[in-house]
Amino acid sequence: MVEEPGDAVNDVIDSKLQIFSEKFGSDFVSFEKDSFPKLLNNDSDCVLFFLLNAAFKLRGDLMGFYRMIEPYVEFDHAKGVLGFEDVKANELLKDAVRKKIFTGLSLFELVPKGVAGLGSVFSGMGGSFGSFNVGTAPVGLKNYKDFVKGKFDLTFSSWLLHDASGIDDGLHSNVRRSMEMYSTFANLTKINGYSIHAFGSYVSTLYETFLDFMGFRVVKYLRVSSSPYGFLVVLKKYNDKEMSYEEFEYIYKMLQGRNPIRYR
Repeated sequence: MVEEPGDAVNDVIDSKLQIFSEKFGSDFVSFEKDSFPKLLNNDSDCVLFFLLNAAFKLRGDLMGFYRMIEPYVEFDHAKGVLGFEDVKANELLKDAVRKKIFTGLSLFELVPKGVAGLGSVFSGMGGSFGSFNVGTAPVGLKNYKDFVKGKFDLTFSSWLLHDASGIDDGLHSNVRRSMEMYSTFANLTKINGYSIHAFGSYVSTLYETFLDFMGFRVVKYLRVSSSPYGFLVVLKKYNDKEMSYEEFEYIYKMLQGRNPIRYR
């Protein structure tokens, strides 16, 4: 039997898809720190990449995500790591637009003061998108419904959970305010939806107990950059828990009594 030229190409693709499946299973695809595809060439690259991944997970089509990124990803078999050529990142972004990745999904971003949001990036990708700049008002559990309506499949932020981002309300510690922001995101995220956050002093799994109180489960936590705050967390909303300010205050005080250093 004569092997057709296309057979060799298909074998390579199938081999790469198998490597994806073996390496990540049902998890999110990840790269070494500082090596995420430079989709926008800024700190939001890792967040955007995980949002694309999450869209496929929500539709139960993780193999579809593997197939989409397969042409652009190279494997270093010796090191067992993925590589991504910068020149191919824009092609992946174009592919996401062509495929209208977010069709049928809703996304929401809280944008910190002085940081550009991702609104323009989602144009043409399908779905619905909303955002609010926290630099214009101290958003929290008491007032978020004045600015945001409904719940979303995907909620996210970059540099929001950080001392210099605008979470300071002048009344509480920024640790407490960041925990209140996590609670706000939990209230805004649909059951089985994902909330993705990168960069900042409070992107951490130190607060996993608290996150569980609000119905969030940590499904991915990793270093995405060599910068001091270069971490990313992916949270999954696993129930319909909606926290009130009063309940938040009670739980925070309880945890603060147990660990006053962590919950300042």
